[in-house]
Amino acid sequence: IATTVIQGTCTPGEDEITVSFPGGSCTAPIRNSDINLTADIDGNGTVDPELTSGDEANNADITPGAFLCVGASKPATLTVSSPSTYRHKVTLTVKTTSGTAPVIRVLDINGEPILAGDGTAVISQGQGSEDITRAYYVEGLSPGTATLTATYEDACCNKKCDTILYTVMSLLTLKATDKANTDNFVEDKTSGTEITPVLTVYEDAEGKATVILNATTDPATDDVLKKVWYKVEGANADPIANPFDPATPTEVTLTPTESNRKYTISAGLDCDNDGKLDNEEITRAVEVLVVKLDTLRMADGVSGGYYVEDRDSLSPPPILRYCNQGTVK
Repeated sequence: IATTVIQGTCTPGEDEITVSFPGGSCTAPIRNSDINLTADIDGNGTVDPELTSGDEANNADITPGAFLCVGASKPATLTVSSPSTYRHKVTLTVKTTSGTAPVIRVLDINGEPILAGDGTAVISQGQGSEDITRAYYVEGLSPGTATLTATYEDACCNKKCDTILYTVMSLLTLKATDKANTDNFVEDKTSGTEITPVLTVYEDAEGKATVILNATTDPATDDVLKKVWYKVEGANADPIANPFDPATPTEVTLTPTESNRKYTISAGLDCDNDGKLDNEEITRAVEVLVVKLDTLRMADGVSGGYYVEDRDSLSPPPILRYCNQGTVK
């Protein structure tokens, strides 16, 4: 029995290769591989999406939704099933699509860099039919978006890939505005400082005050804004915690008591995706002081000895009469 190496033209993605030669042709099977790149996108400890095979695994689709806070990391897994018995090569590629590179980097399970930024690294190259599985961590470096692409190539021109789109996010500012007077507001633009901006507002006739909250993020997208949560510490706040909704103004109604008129409103990104704002996730905060106007006094500016006071919204209100060059006003 004589053996020879069959050489011919193959089409990527096909299951067979047809080789023509003088006097005839033959068909040889190709060992078709599947490549999957998965990540713990939603922070629940499982990989997303589920492993797929065939065309579903190899249609070069992009899986969105992998959100990372700056400085945080999430696991990712590369799986190649049924690699070619002959030559094959597997690579990982990072490419920044918005923001200032590098946006992400890839680390091995020991924390050593595989890709410190944009570029391509060869993960596996050679022969062998054993499935390939590699575990990594993807770390957010700066705000923006970047793709992580796993690519498989074999000796028969097959080239398949799978991509995950990462969004690395940062909370820039938290602004609190008095709804009754929108010119009255404070804004926290820095983190890690001991100075917290204080907003003073007046309670209304019902003993309440409403504050409008605004947050800015990088990237400035609705999907990132939905990851921002706030919580309120103080008496009778409604609501006491919620995520920001890009479609609806974020308002908090405060109903103070005589002994508790001070509120702290904190905000941060829900980096672990657990549906609440943890203390270690807080990066911005403002304080709100709700005051009650008990007495309004108007005095005679000439003599200084005459005045009237309005207490508890008297009706009709008191009138101050004063003398000006001998005339009673």
